[in-house]
Amino acid sequence: MPSPGSSAWNAKKIRTEKVATSKTINAYETGELYVVSGAADIVLTLPSATAGRYFRVKNDPNMMMDLTCSAASSNDTMTGMSVQYLGVNTVSCTTPLGPGVWKISGSCEAASVDLEFVSDGTYWHVTCYSTGSNFNFGT
Repeated sequence: MPSPGSSAWNAKKIRTEKVATSKTINAYETGELYVVSGAADIVLTLPSATAGRYFRVKNDPNMMMDLTCSAASSNDTMTGMSVQYLGVNTVSCTTPLGPGVWKISGSCEAASVDLEFVSDGTYWHVTCYSTGSNFNFGT
């Protein structure tokens, strides 16, 4: 049986936090899942890019605001892609706004957004999967 602190134990227990206001994520919170919701715009600020840091962000089904994820430092760069499923076999891909900023704008009602941030020590690698067509990526 896995014990607390072992990888098998941790793989089954993910710390989840609901976020309804802007938040600065601390380095020690690596591995956490954030569920964003509310009507006010939210900015999540990631800690500096350090190898092995990992965060995941999902939206509440009634998300009605802009979500911006930014790096703690302008020296940290986000790289990756978004895949937006608009309907059957319809996919739209985008890239981040620029160094250290990733933004999802508009109403995500009845849509699902799943963001994953992984750092290799130089970059934040971002993968975003989403469904629905009521929102935009970028500015």
